[in-house]
Amino acid sequence: MSLRLALVVLMVVGCSGLVQAAMYKYVDDKGRVHYSQSPPPNGQAQEIKPPPPPPSRPAAAEPNPAAGAGQTATDPAASGTKPDDAEAARRKAESAKIKAENCARAKRSLEMFNNPQNRLLKRPDGTYERVTPESRQQNIQAARRNIAEFCN
Repeated sequence: MSLRLALVVLMVVGCSGLVQAAMYKYVDDKGRVHYSQSPPPNGQAQEIKPPPPPPSRPAAAEPNPAAGAGQTATDPAASGTKPDDAEAARRKAESAKIKAENCARAKRSLEMFNNPQNRLLKRPDGTYERVTPESRQQNIQAARRNIAEFCN
């Protein structure tokens, strides 16, 4: 059992260097840029180095001049909220904005379908469709449901 484990570890360590393949960037005679793992036949290519790996632990935070002495920009005490709270607040604000847009859309729809003068409905493809009394009532009910859901 331990021999298998040692063999697997040895294979992983031994093959880890093979994963790093060189990347080349070159321009062909027609002016097109190519990216490849092998250099072109003429050999005139720029070798692209991979970016450095991300740090294993976060670097020390920079001091925040707007914060008090000894506080950093990433310090939760500097902003007054935790990072998770800030993300939750951003999501809540975005959700409220979408809800308000849906409310306004539902109110416009209800107003349009309640107007007896509107007998034609423009489709997304640009064509028009005659609104029947049945479809008008269905759309009015759907708009009222949407108003009840989004306009609270």
